[in-house]
Amino acid sequence: IRDYVHQSIRKQLDPPYSELFIGLIFGQFGVELPESFTSRFRTAGLTHLLVVSGSQISLISGILLAVLRVLKAKKVVVFSVMIVVHSMFYIITGGGASIFRAIVMFDFMLLVSFMKRNPHSVHVAILTLLGMMVMNPLIIEDLGAQLSFLATFSLIAVAPIIRDRLPGRFPETVREMISVSLAPFIMTTPLIWYSFHLISPYSVLANAALMFLVEWLVVLGFFTTLVSVILPILATPYFTLCYFSMLIIDSVALLVQFLPFSTVYIPSPPVWVIGIYYLIFLRWCYPDLISFSPYINSLLRFRILMMFFMGCFLWWRFSPIPLQVWYLDVGQGDCILIRTPGRRHILIDAGVKQYDYLTGKVRKDMGKRVVVPVLRYLGISHLDVVVVSHMDMDHVGGLPTVLKHVSVGLVLDDGLFKKHSEYSQTIQDLSLNRETVRREDRIELEKDVSMFFLHPPVNLERLSKNDRSLSFIFNYKGVRFLFTGDLESSQEQVLVDRYSDFLDVDVLKVGHHGSKTSSTIPFLKSSSPSIAIIQCGKRNRYGHPNSRILERFEQLSTTVFRNDLQGAILLETNGEWIRVSPKITN
Repeated sequence: IRDYVHQSIRKQLDPPYSELFIGLIFGQFGVELPESFTSRFRTAGLTHLLVVSGSQISLISGILLAVLRVLKAKKVVVFSVMIVVHSMFYIITGGGASIFRAIVMFDFMLLVSFMKRNPHSVHVAILTLLGMMVMNPLIIEDLGAQLSFLATFSLIAVAPIIRDRLPGRFPETVREMISVSLAPFIMTTPLIWYSFHLISPYSVLANAALMFLVEWLVVLGFFTTLVSVILPILATPYFTLCYFSMLIIDSVALLVQFLPFSTVYIPSPPVWVIGIYYLIFLRWCYPDLISFSPYINSLLRFRILMMFFMGCFLWWRFSPIPLQVWYLDVGQGDCILIRTPGRRHILIDAGVKQYDYLTGKVRKDMGKRVVVPVLRYLGISHLDVVVVSHMDMDHVGGLPTVLKHVSVGLVLDDGLFKKHSEYSQTIQDLSLNRETVRREDRIELEKDVSMFFLHPPVNLERLSKNDRSLSFIFNYKGVRFLFTGDLESSQEQVLVDRYSDFLDVDVLKVGHHGSKTSSTIPFLKSSSPSIAIIQCGKRNRYGHPNSRILERFEQLSTTVFRNDLQGAILLETNGEWIRVSPKITN
C-alpha cells in the first residue's frame, strides 16, 4: 500500500518535490530527499515537518471525526473507523515513537469522551507515556519520543500560559500564533542543543510564518493523495496547489539558510545547565506550584540565579582547556583532530570515501558519518588548519564533505592536489586558501604551539604516493607528537639520517596503519615514543596492524592504543602530564 501511494504521488509531482510532499504528509520512510533540502530544513529548524507527528494525526483525525459526526455514525463505528485509519496511517508512514504517541493520545481522548469523561490533556500524555513504557521500557531513551512528549507538553501546558501573559493589546490570533510557535521552541531547544549541538535562532519565526500554511497543506495533501489513488485525473489541480505551497515553504527555508547565524553550533552543555534552564522556566510558568526556601525564591524573583547561571555557562564555555588530540575512529583510514588551549583547531586527514562501482552511489563517507558529527559535538564550525597527508582515498576521501560543512582558514598539502579530482574541485569551488608544504616549513599556531614539517622534499614525482606523505612534529610546551601519514621504510630512514635525535617524541601516530612496510627499528629507536596510536579498521582486510610491528613496540616498552580495539582515542596534555582516554569501545 505504501509503495502504491508513493507511486501515485510521483506520477503527479516531479522530484524533489514529490519526495518533499511524501515527507510532509507521510514522513521520510522510503523517501530520498536531496541533501540540499534536508540541510536547509535543518538550518531553518523545520526538520520536524518531515517527520509525521501529532499535528498530522490531529488534523486528519479531526476532519475525519467531523465527517463521521455529520453522518451521525454510532460511537462504536466512529471508534472502529478511527482505529483502522490510524493503523493504516501508522503502517504507511513506517511508524515511530512520535506518531505512535499521537495516535494513542487521540484514541484515548476519543474513548474517554465517549465515556463522558473530561480528563486533563497532561494526564492523558502521562498515561500514554506509561503505556508506551509498559510495551517498551527503552522508549524513555528514544530521542524522538523525548522530543515528541516535550513538544506535546509545551502545546497543552505551556503555550496557554505564554498566550495569557502576552500583552492584551495583541489580537487573539497573534497571541495564539506566537505562543504555539514559541512554546515548543523553548521546551525542545535544550534537548536539541544537548543531542545535536546546535541552536536554530530563526526557527521560531520560520515556524510561525509557515504554521497555517503547513496545516492547510497537510490536510489538502492527505485528501489529494486519496483522490489520486481512486481517480488520478481529478487530483491534478490539487497537486498543483500543493506544489505552490511547497515552493513557499522551501523558499522560507532557503531564505533562513542565508541569514547570518542561521545555525549556531555549540558544544553539548553539562546536564546541570539543562536542569537549571528547565528549573528557571518552569518556575516562571508555575510560580505557585514550584516553590523553594524564601532565599531561593528571592534569587529567582530578582534574576540573580539567571545571572549566576549565565556566569557558570560562560566559565564552562571559555575556561582554559588542555591540548586535546582526538584520533578519530574512521575505520581503515586516518583522521586526527587537534584542539589547542587557545581553541584553534587543526584537522589531519578525514578518513575514507567509498563508492558502489555498480550504482556509482556513495557507500561510505567517513567525513559525513564521523568527522562532521564530531565537529558538531565539539561545537567546531571553523578549522584553522587542514593538513592533507597525501592523496590516498583513505586519507583525503572524506575531506570534501568536511570542507563543505565548516569554514577553513588554511589547507596544507603536498602540491599534487590535482591527482584527486573531487578534492581539487572542492578547493576550487569553495575558493579555499591552499598552500604547498615543503621540508622544514614551520607554522606558529599560538604561544607554545607549533608545527615543524620534516617531509616531503621538493622533488616528489620520483616517490610513491605513500612516501609523499607530509610528516611533521607538533609541539606543545615540550610535549611532542609525530605524524607521518603512510610514510614507508625508505623515507623513514631519510628522516633518521637527516634529523637523528630531533625525532625524539612523546607520541607517535604509527605510519601506514601499522603495516609491516613502516615503523622500522631504526626509526622507532630514533623517535622512541612512550605512546603509539595505530589508526586501523576493525577486521580490516590488510591484517593491520602487523604482529611484528606490535612486537617492536613491546620491546621498546611503548604503550599502544588502537582504533580497531578502543574506538576513538582522546589524548590530553598540559605540557607536563599526558592523559589518554578511549572514548568509544567497539
